[in-house]
Amino acid sequence: MQLLTLVEGIDKSRFDVTVAAFYKGRQFDKKFCRVADVDIVFLGKKHELDFMFLKNLIKLIKRKQFDIIQPINVSARFFAFLIAKYLKIPYIITTERNAKLIINSFGTRVYFFFEKYTNRFCTLLIANSRAGGQFAESQGVRREKIKVIYNGIYPEKLVVSDPQAIYRSFNIPVNSRIVTMVARVIDQKDPLTYVKAAQLVAEEIKDVVFLLVGDGPLLETVRKRVKANNLQSRFICVGNSHLVADFLSQTDIFVLTSNVSEGCSNAVIEAMSFGVPVVATDVGGSAEIVRNGKTGFLIKPRNPERLAEKIEELLNNETLREKMSDNAVKWAKSAYSQETMVNAYENIYTKLVFNT
Repeated sequence: MQLLTLVEGIDKSRFDVTVAAFYKGRQFDKKFCRVADVDIVFLGKKHELDFMFLKNLIKLIKRKQFDIIQPINVSARFFAFLIAKYLKIPYIITTERNAKLIINSFGTRVYFFFEKYTNRFCTLLIANSRAGGQFAESQGVRREKIKVIYNGIYPEKLVVSDPQAIYRSFNIPVNSRIVTMVARVIDQKDPLTYVKAAQLVAEEIKDVVFLLVGDGPLLETVRKRVKANNLQSRFICVGNSHLVADFLSQTDIFVLTSNVSEGCSNAVIEAMSFGVPVVATDVGGSAEIVRNGKTGFLIKPRNPERLAEKIEELLNNETLREKMSDNAVKWAKSAYSQETMVNAYENIYTKLVFNT
């Protein structure tokens, strides 16, 4: 999403952009292919253990003679670094999207082991939060090589289509107040803390409905917990949805319960762009996005009682909620716009290539 935001916004009269994707047939293929004046190349990787795609990557880099190679995320950072070094590409910019080492497979463990060393030899490392920069430094990247550029809001994510449809689709009473969490339903996001907090709030406030937008391996566990607590009419597991803007436009409070790590959450900055106060755990980059007491509240992770308390405080205090709403919109527009992010990248590219 952030790569798409960057390539859409970058000045094509100054930069000749190519995006090389390992796989074809993924979620954002069509969106990338619609971007004007950007060359989209699919490298033909067939599965996790297929490395023949590297031939195509080498041919591409030789043909294009790039000034800058910027790999995104795990494994891409490793392969692109090695090939860029081998082909003597002048500048290699790697990225850090998280603020802590998260191992979810043997493959990521292997890549992280090697990337710990390759990242040290990049030209620059760009983190999307100060917490991510500190993590990179703890992995051996020199501080002077680390730059922080926060995520920018992809404009399309703020387009509302039919906000009233969510009430019809999920049988939500139109006068309900809505609390929403948008996240992958994985342990790192701790959705069960959200469910427990919802149960506590539902016992006290009768017109509130809780939404969980997203999919993941814990979704069925969440559904079972919701059923066990008789919350079926008050807690709705939406699953994946391309209508996140519709949900956020009708949301009164946004929640994020990450318990291990968080970079610069797209969902949080999108919620603030709609003027939604945020209650988030004080983990990783969330403390940099949510201004505690001004645009929302920061709480300790794995604390459903405290989460419920802050949700209730906002629901019961309309003046505070409106004040935080105004602050959230201003903060999101000033710090997390597409233009702000793209300008920061363009300045770095220009300084590297032209030494200005």
